[in-house]
Amino acid sequence: MVRVFEGAAVLLLLSFFLAYIIAPILPPIRRLIRVGERRRPISDGGAILILYIALLVPGLLLWRSSAPTVKHWIAVTAPTASHASATYEVHQAAACAAEAPAAHAAA
Repeated sequence: MVRVFEGAAVLLLLSFFLAYIIAPILPPIRRLIRVGERRRPISDGGAILILYIALLVPGLLLWRSSAPTVKHWIAVTAPTASHASATYEVHQAAACAAEAPAAHAAA
């Protein structure tokens, strides 16, 4: 339960940080893009959506172009890391199993 709270708190802090970063960019976008017959500026939500799309497209292109490199890096480094992690987990499970009957018998 604590992990869920920590995860939610981190996401909340990151969203505040992102809002703080993009806030100065919104007024120029609103001044630049006007809609309708009366040429009114777009809403804040519309400006945020345009900004997210402008950040998302290059991010996705970068993600797709770096995928082969990342796959190679994982193939090179992950077998060692996953083996070490699995070995540790097996030892942890064995230690817990050894302690469980003794703790149960003492109760």
